[in-house]
Amino acid sequence: MKTVKKICIFFLLAPLILYADIPKQPTDAQIYHLLARTTNGITSQDFTYVKEVGIARYLEEQLYIKSTTEFKPYENHVSWVSPQENRKEYRKLRQQYLLNAKRDKLSRSLYTKAQFADIMHTFWFNHFNVFAQKGSIPFLIASYEQEAIMPFALGNFRDLLGAVAKHPAMLIYLDNQKSIKANVKKNKGINENFARELMELHTLGVGNYTQNDIKELARILTGWGVVKNKFAFNKKMHDQDPKFFLGVAFGAMGGVEEGEKALDMLAFSKHTANFLAYKLCQYFVSDTPPRELVNEVAETFYATKGDIKKTLLKIFYSDIFWQEENQQNKYKDPYRYVVSLVRASGIKVTDHKPIIGLLKQMGMPIYGRLTPDGYPVDSKKYLSPSAIESRLQFATNLGRNNLDICENRCKINLLDLSFIELTPKIQKTLETTPKRLHTALLLGTPQMMRY
Repeated sequence: MKTVKKICIFFLLAPLILYADIPKQPTDAQIYHLLARTTNGITSQDFTYVKEVGIARYLEEQLYIKSTTEFKPYENHVSWVSPQENRKEYRKLRQQYLLNAKRDKLSRSLYTKAQFADIMHTFWFNHFNVFAQKGSIPFLIASYEQEAIMPFALGNFRDLLGAVAKHPAMLIYLDNQKSIKANVKKNKGINENFARELMELHTLGVGNYTQNDIKELARILTGWGVVKNKFAFNKKMHDQDPKFFLGVAFGAMGGVEEGEKALDMLAFSKHTANFLAYKLCQYFVSDTPPRELVNEVAETFYATKGDIKKTLLKIFYSDIFWQEENQQNKYKDPYRYVVSLVRASGIKVTDHKPIIGLLKQMGMPIYGRLTPDGYPVDSKKYLSPSAIESRLQFATNLGRNNLDICENRCKINLLDLSFIELTPKIQKTLETTPKRLHTALLLGTPQMMRY
C-alpha cells in the first residue's frame, strides 16, 4: 500500500518537478529568448500569445501542433529519372522539381503555425544532409524532407534514423545503391560512404568506432538500394557471410534484418546520446554548451530510448537555458536571418525566387550543402564583415519596399517590433532619422541578427 502511495505521489509531483526551472512570470526578455530559439522569426502576435498563455503551455502546444501549411508531395516521374531521349527537357524538369521543393520549404518556414516543428525539420535535415543536385535527387528531395524527416522530427530517433537510412535520396547521395558484395560484377564491390557517415555524422560521432567497423557496417548494408525511386533490398547483392560489428557477431545468411539490427545498435548507443545531446544543446543554448547540461540531456535521450520531445524539454526546462548569458548569444545563419525578417515584416511572399537566389549569394543555398556534414551549427561560422554587409543590404531593401517578392512590391505599413529592447544608441538614431527609413533601420539592428 505504501509503495502504491509513493508511486501516486511521484506522478502527481512529476509535472511540478519538470516545470521547476521554467519562469512562472517570465520577463519580456525571457519570452523573446524562448521565441527566438523555437521559431524561424518572432512576430508581435507570437510575443503577445506567449505573454498571455505562459511558457509551459506554449511549449506543450508547439510540441504537438500539426503544420497548417498545405502542400502536395511532388510525384516522382520515374520515366524521367533514368537517361532520357530529350536531355534538355529532362534538365528543365529536374530543376523545376527542385525549385518547387525550395518554395515549399520557404512557405512552411515563413507561415506555418507549427514553428518549433519546422525548426526541428531544418535541424534534422541538416543533420542528415543530402545534396540536392546529385543525380536524380532533385526528384526526391521533397519526399525526403516530407516523408523521412517531418513525420519523425519530434518523435523517436530510431524511427527517424530508419526512415532516413531507407530513403532513396540518402542511399543515392552516399552511393549505397552501388554497394554490393565483392566480385558480383567486374570492378564492383562494397562502397563505404554510407556506413562511414552513418556512424561519424548521424549517430556515434568521431572516435567511437574503428575502420573495421566501417567495413563491417558497409557489408551489413550491401543490397540496400533503390528501384524506381523507392527503397529496395536486393538479397543477391547482399554479403551473407558472417560479420563482426561494434563487438557484436552477425551470423551467416542474414538479410535486410542485419541492417535493422545495426541501426538499433547505433540509435540506442550511449555514444549517440552524447553526440546528439551536444549538437542539440549547441543549437538551442550556446555554441559551447556547458558539459553539465549536455550530460543531463544525453541521460534523458538514452533513458527514453531516443524520445526527441522529452530530450528537448530537458533543454528548455533547464535553468541553464534561461541564464542571461545564453540569451542573444547566437548569430543567425543566412536562412534564419532572411526568414526572420520576412516574418517580422508581416508580408505575404508570392515570388520565392529572389529569396532563393539571395540565400545562394549569402552562401547558404537551400538544399545546397555539398558535403554530408550539413551547414555549421556553430553560429560563429556565419560572422564576417561581408556577411553583415549583405544582411544590412537585404534589411534595407526589404524595409524600403525594394524587393519584388510580393504582388505590386512588398509594402510594410506598420512594423511592430516592440518586443525588441533597443539600445539607447539605436533609439537616438531613430529620433534623428526620417520615418520612412525607420523600418529598414529596425530590421538591420544587431538584435535582428542574433537570437
